[in-house]
Order: sequence, then structure tokens, then C-alpha cells
Amino acid sequence: MTNEQSRLDLQTEIQRLIEVGINDFLELARVLGRNPLADFAGVNLRGVNFNGADLRGADFHGSDLGGNNLHLVNLKQAYLMDAILSGTDLVYADLSGANLCGTDLSDASLINANLRDADLRGANLSRADLRTMLPRANLSGANLSNADLSSAYLPNANLCGANLCGANLQQADLSGVNLSNANLKEANLKHVDLTMVNIENACFGQNSGLSEIRKVELIGRGAIFKD
Repeated sequence: MTNEQSRLDLQTEIQRLIEVGINDFLELARVLGRNPLADFAGVNLRGVNFNGADLRGADFHGSDLGGNNLHLVNLKQAYLMDAILSGTDLVYADLSGANLCGTDLSDASLINANLRDADLRGANLSRADLRTMLPRANLSGANLSNADLSSAYLPNANLCGANLCGANLQQADLSGVNLSNANLKEANLKHVDLTMVNIENACFGQNSGLSEIRKVELIGRGAIFKD
């Protein structure tokens, strides 16, 4: 049996169990006799409830978990590369050290989630609610357009080349952050301290919270303004 056929058979079994009312992920894995940490990569898991599950180090790369309840789930150091998590509830989830490269987290709620040291290179976080902790997170090349990062904690995060167009960064802690080559046009920068931030070749424009004096200072440090 090919890997693709095995995946399709697993998909069929998952759907059958959901239809009879078994949608708790750990219970579903138990009924199927599957390893919840290793046997669900690349599988469509929409409609499955992960609430509070301990899935540290789990492999869900390429899986579709869009719109699911992952409230309080422990995905510390999980492998979620290229997974679909759009519209998911990840409130208070532990994603510290997780591989989220290329993951679709658009419209996801990550309020008070732990993203410390998470790898989010190239991830889609457009319109996501990121009022949370992201110290040392790697967000280089990520799409954060119109995301809510108000009061977010981002010390020493890497946002090189990230798209922050229209993002709300009001009162965010950006100490030591790398914003080089990032797009910050129309971003809300009220009460944001950019003193210790790398803004070389970062593109600003039509930003609330920046005075003309501050603009001149940022241009002197390598920022580009396109008002």
C-alpha cells in the first residue's frame, strides 16, 4: 500500500468517526490505534477538537487544522511546517520552539499563546490576533498585514523582510527587534519605542504615532518613508 493510499484510508476513517460523534483528537487516535504524535501529518483534521491536548513534539506538517479548537493545546516544539491553521483558536496554546515555517495562520486567535523561540519564517499571519509573547521568534518574511500586535511582547524577534502593512503595533515591546527591509506602511506605531530596533531599509508611510521629528530621526537610521 502506498503512503498516499494509506493517508486516504486514514482520512476516510477519521471522517467516519467524526460523523458518529467522535471528534476529540486523542480519543479519535486511540480508537484508530494510531500514534497521536506521529501518524497525522498531511491529513485533513478539520472538525477535530484538540482542546487542551498535550501534543509536545507532534508532527502535523502539511496537515489541515483550519478553524479547529486548539485552546490550551501544548504544541511545544511541534512540527507544523506548511500546515493550515487559518481561523483556529490557539488562545493560551504553547507553541514555544515550534516549527511553523510557511504555516497558514491567517485570522487565527493567538491571544496569550506562547510563541517564544518559534520559527515562523514565511508564515501567513494576516489578520491574526497576536496579542501575546513572541520573544526571539523568527518572523522573517512573514505576512503580518493587518495583524493585531498591540501590547505584544517581541524582544529580540526577527522581523526582517516581514509584511506589517496595516498592522496594529500600539504599545508593542520591540526592544532588540530586527525590522530591516520590513514593510510598515500604515502600521499603527502609537507608543512604540523604536530606539533599539534595526530599521535599515524598512519602509514606513502614513503611520499613526510618528511625529515629523521622529520621522527625521528614523530616516537618519536608514528608514524609508513613502508618505
